[in-house]
Amino acid sequence: MAAAESHDQDAFKQWKLPKKLREISGLALTPDERLLAVTDEKAIVYELDYQDGRIIKSFAFGDPVVRADFEGIAVLQDKIWLMTSDGLLFVAVEGRDGRHVRYKKYDTGHGDYCELEGLAQDRAAETLILACKQAKSKNNELMLFEWSASNGGIEHVRDVIVPERSIAGMIDKKRINPSGIAIDPQTGERVLVAARQRAVVRLTADGVLSDLFHGMHKRIGYYGDISNEFLEEAGQRYDEKLDVGDRRNALQKLRAIGKRKNFGVSRYDRLPGKTALSEFAADVAGPLLGSLGLSKKVISNIAPDLGEYWNEKSDFASRIRDRVRAAICEATDGDSRVILISHGTGCIVAYDVLWQLSNDPEYKEPFAGRKIDLWLTLGAPLGDTTASRRLLGVGQKGLERFPSNIVSWHNVSAEDDYMSHDNTLADDFKQMLKQKQVSCIRDYRIYNLAVHYGKSNPQSSVGYLISPRVAQIVSEWLQQG
Repeated sequence: MAAAESHDQDAFKQWKLPKKLREISGLALTPDERLLAVTDEKAIVYELDYQDGRIIKSFAFGDPVVRADFEGIAVLQDKIWLMTSDGLLFVAVEGRDGRHVRYKKYDTGHGDYCELEGLAQDRAAETLILACKQAKSKNNELMLFEWSASNGGIEHVRDVIVPERSIAGMIDKKRINPSGIAIDPQTGERVLVAARQRAVVRLTADGVLSDLFHGMHKRIGYYGDISNEFLEEAGQRYDEKLDVGDRRNALQKLRAIGKRKNFGVSRYDRLPGKTALSEFAADVAGPLLGSLGLSKKVISNIAPDLGEYWNEKSDFASRIRDRVRAAICEATDGDSRVILISHGTGCIVAYDVLWQLSNDPEYKEPFAGRKIDLWLTLGAPLGDTTASRRLLGVGQKGLERFPSNIVSWHNVSAEDDYMSHDNTLADDFKQMLKQKQVSCIRDYRIYNLAVHYGKSNPQSSVGYLISPRVAQIVSEWLQQG
């Protein structure tokens, strides 16, 4: 057995364990970084000193000791969890040296169709992750099972199913048979060890190969400096350090939610300062104000940078489009599939740029044949009456009315987000489908749980990006490739 000290890859210690620990089947670290182990025949938990390999203490589940084929150990909520190859979970409070402790037993039912090997704890989500080593049917899938360990019991959260071929191909093997699993506490990624294939695989919580995500070429069409310059000239104060810190705090709280099912209406309704007044006003007053020519003035008060974007006497819009267009052109200059993600006002900018690249003579020819494989819009105001009347191409007819360089368009809108109060775009842009300028337009509704400065902010980009629905859309797109 070997261990590394202080995360120094060159500082390893190795020692030989006592004979009684020849068949260790699981290791786990406690929150205070003590190392626990279990062998594969008896429910005896050993605490090991990873400085010299000696046994500090041991305690047993039950009296007499429970016997089974144990294949994993985890520590969650100050309790010790053991897993058997046929899907049984045993849980007990840690005991003192030489003691026999009382335990509870749960049957997950996974043993009916899987041989399990590997148990890990995701402390951020308060869940246990069980790995299927070998499916009893030939389904050619890697299966991870997630269980909540809250409220004094266990509850099935979800199954993460990954096509085996997407992993096996990367390690030059036909199959992948996990023999251990751990959670990276910094990223939440699932780290799988497959002894039979001599491989280590990293997956995101949604089952995407981390190499796929981290291996993507990412570009940002950044124009924040242009917007900030305008806002400062307009007399608006912007404290960058405070704003970034508040966003970081919002993200930290959102990450702690963990469970997919918790991103729902019950938690949303409990957010501080939650109100639907802005969206209600946009729904009711927007069309009336638009018909009177007043909606632009209202939008300019709420989002002055968007008002300036529509100011024909300013070069604000052209400067911003130049930034976004450069990023899109660079990303699509090749054979790689491209996903474009835009939020809020950025959706209007992205739409205008995509229209230019499809129809404007200045850009159309060099961009010919290039496509955005998936356009993902978050909190898009494109369905708003005022916004839709000011999109580039609005005065054109036929194919020149819309962009023709999008394969799939997925639109996500949050409850009470006044910017996307018209939350369905499939109906507004159905002509693109009829003219075969896009393969699909799909709308999704979510609850944005972000809190900024102590108040609910359903328009927050942070809340959109971390939502399970957005993660699923990106995850599925990555796996298609």
